Amino acid sequence: MVDINTLWAKSDPYCSLAEHMLQTGKCALALLRGAMRPAADIIGKHLSLSADETAALMSYLAAFHDIGKAHPYFQAKALSLSGVQNLIDEGLINGITAENLPYFRHEEYSKDVVMRILPQTIDMDDDLLKALMIAIGLHHQGKKKSEKLKIPKFCRPDEWNRLQDELNAVLVKTFSPPKRLISVGNDAAVYLTMGLIILSDWIASDCVNGAEDMHAAVCSRGLGLDDGRIPCSSFCDMWKSVPADGLRGVQQKAEELADDPAALYIIEAPMGEGKSEAALYTAVRQMKIFERSGFYLALPTSATGNQMFNRVNSLFFDHGLEKSRLVHGTAWMIDDGISESGCDEAESVNWLAPLRRAMLERFAVGTVDQAMLSVMEVKYGVLRLLG
Repeated sequence: MVDINTLWAKSDPYCSLAEHMLQTGKCALALLRGAMRPAADIIGKHLSLSADETAALMSYLAAFHDIGKAHPYFQAKALSLSGVQNLIDEGLINGITAENLPYFRHEEYSKDVVMRILPQTIDMDDDLLKALMIAIGLHHQGKKKSEKLKIPKFCRPDEWNRLQDELNAVLVKTFSPPKRLISVGNDAAVYLTMGLIILSDWIASDCVNGAEDMHAAVCSRGLGLDDGRIPCSSFCDMWKSVPADGLRGVQQKAEELADDPAALYIIEAPMGEGKSEAALYTAVRQMKIFERSGFYLALPTSATGNQMFNRVNSLFFDHGLEKSRLVHGTAWMIDDGISESGCDEAESVNWLAPLRRAMLERFAVGTVDQAMLSVMEVKYGVLRLLG
């Protein structure tokens, strides 16, 4: 009888399917305990789950994403592996060769497995089930659909179902997802779930050593908890160059209202009245109130974004903090990404360098269109939304 550890997920360097799935789930858990805690709050609210239940569900779903690789067409993509030879010997890959192997997308087949296994694992309504199926099935976006999905009868589909069920049993035992879900409007929860699955998969796929600590992997990419908050006990505590008796009217008002948890602040004043400083002070105080770990300053143009980028970095350097990130189409011409504090920070800057990941940066300055793309139908737009 074939064991689940026979199945592979990555061939070069090699990683078993079970190992990659578990790594991805553990990565999701580390993200939800790190920079993605706000996403966990939103998901939990929309699915009526506690923080622990949300973490358990998201970790399980992230781990489940590659279940579609438990299929003869995928496993036959690496016929030279010893484990695949075992599948051939057991009749699970009958008559499939490199020459007759059909085009196959494992994430498309994952949707079929979701519809078969998830209802047996978690009680939920059909709409939520279908939405989660789509979230899992879109973790590789923009790919051509498979020609064939069903497991051929001559490849012992019952045995493949058994392997999928055993993989699921390992995930359930490891992550303990809730047994019942009640959806309270699931759109936000599903979009954030999709983003979390993609992000977790990317980080786990980078980790070629199966023993690697996923918490460390998340932190090394700048997505852990924020250890150094910007001092903001008062306006002058944050803005050292502003004397206590030199606050402008909007700055005094910002200090008075700083602890009022409003959904929106609008600051209007003539040029030179210190609006930017007041806005940043308000944002940092609101971060503290709502337990958030970062901000994005969205400017109308690249030129104004570049100016604000320098002002924010001056603030950060005054407090011994790392520089922020510049996010717009030509940011690479201005922001060289070089850190002054060593290799760990440089690694996180490099990993977050592509624009599709840039909105995940804890502190960033850029153009408003980069935020608008988070709700448009663009490839990997859900990562911007997650950020």
